[in-house]
Amino acid sequence: MSGVAIITGGVLGEHGEPGRVLKAVMQRIRGFAPRAAEDEYAVDLGFFTWSPGLGPPPPGSPKETGVSPWMVGRKQRRFIVRLAPPPGLGDEAALLTWLLPALDEVATLCRDYLPRKSRQYPAESLAQEVEALAESLSGSAG
Repeated sequence: MSGVAIITGGVLGEHGEPGRVLKAVMQRIRGFAPRAAEDEYAVDLGFFTWSPGLGPPPPGSPKETGVSPWMVGRKQRRFIVRLAPPPGLGDEAALLTWLLPALDEVATLCRDYLPRKSRQYPAESLAQEVEALAESLSGSAG
């Protein structure tokens, strides 16, 4: 698929150590469909992590674990989606077990939420790219 990308810049709202497992999966996400040009539209997967024992989540963090839309950038052409995995996912298999259905939710947001916020975005192409990412990651989950 050309003209769309999936990006993830890092762990947003970090509170505590996100762990090498999340960092390794994020590196695979970054390598899947990086931007070929700055003007490409992208889904930006922003991971929020924290450990409840370390205090309240940082400002801007989602109130619960799960998936939620965050921002639709018109100039930067990126749709930022918050992904807040539950604490305690200690290995890659556990993280992927949570992440794969979460990516289905991201694809749904691309199709249903994104067109209401900006008609410029190629919502269906972005959703298909997210589904392709999930398929790629599922091959390594088992």
